[in-house]
Amino acid sequence: MTAAVLTGAGFGTPLSWQTETAHRLPYGYTQYADLTMRAPDANVPVMLLEVDRVTEPVDVLVAKVRRYTEWFELLAPKADKDKAHAARRQGVAVHDFRLWSRIYPATGREGYVPVAFVFTGKTKAQRASRMRRLEQAARPYFAGTKYAGGDITAVDYHRAVPVVVTELERITADPAGAAGRVWRRLGRDEDEWQTLSEALANPDGDQLHAVQSRESHRRQKEREAAAREAQRPLCARCGTEVHRRTLAVDPAVQLAR
Repeated sequence: MTAAVLTGAGFGTPLSWQTETAHRLPYGYTQYADLTMRAPDANVPVMLLEVDRVTEPVDVLVAKVRRYTEWFELLAPKADKDKAHAARRQGVAVHDFRLWSRIYPATGREGYVPVAFVFTGKTKAQRASRMRRLEQAARPYFAGTKYAGGDITAVDYHRAVPVVVTELERITADPAGAAGRVWRRLGRDEDEWQTLSEALANPDGDQLHAVQSRESHRRQKEREAAAREAQRPLCARCGTEVHRRTLAVDPAVQLAR
């Protein structure tokens, strides 16, 4: 039913779906995705979905996010470990060395392949409680890290798993279905329901970082200019500021000093 309602909303075709996609980890565990969706025409090249009937402990859901993160961080065969380590601070370049980029298409956004939890069953309050607990416990995997700089608030999401949640009941009740504002990105306003494209976007990520970096650079140049102005010497005769060029060419000024 989850695949059907998303397909009906324009997310791919019946052939866009794969069930029980295996993600094998080095220590012998295989994390299976309930559904894998490929809908490039809807601006979602790939997304992994977990359908939850509110029956398993929240810890199980958190473990799924953790294992997906571990799999996304696996190096591709023959990848240069030193270059891969250096790329950890080079934004999107880090993914060139990862196994996942050999299997899935580029997401078109910062971060790993997004993971969606579709909740259904029990009561609305129970589903809401489950989302809150998942959000609190899985935060290290989806929150990203703040870019360096005291006046920078942008977040680096390149090594984070974008996690979105929805409810099958919410989707079926919305006139627009899964294309409506029925998705929420974990780590954002709890009451902010968005379209899937909006939820997967990173308005506080690289785009904000570029703006804030330019502004920070501008303010730094202004501070440096102010510092140079404050250090400009004064004329011993009249007390006015002397330009450094004047000091270099006017012996009278040098003598006065």
